[in-house]
Amino acid sequence: NGGQNGNGCSGAHGNGHNGNGANANGSYRASVKQMEYIQQLARQIKGLGVRRLETIAERMFGKPVAGLTSLDASGLIDCLKAIKAGEINLDTALSGAAP
Repeated sequence: NGGQNGNGCSGAHGNGHNGNGANANGSYRASVKQMEYIQQLARQIKGLGVRRLETIAERMFGKPVAGLTSLDASGLIDCLKAIKAGEINLDTALSGAAP
């Protein structure tokens, strides 16, 4: 499909800077609410299980979901919302293809 809008699932590739908050070295851990929302979104996306969610987090940030910072979690939430809305294909996100 290839039609990706916004920052999609490659938004924080590499540097971990999305605009606000601390940088990759001094970042705060993702909040409980962010983690719960990530799990909620993941359950709502057909074909996305725990393993595939971990794959997306690893491709985007180089770490598992449990190791995400607040900034990382925000980027992952944006990605999952875009997948849920049909703006990004799940397979594209899993393959880590940039727009």
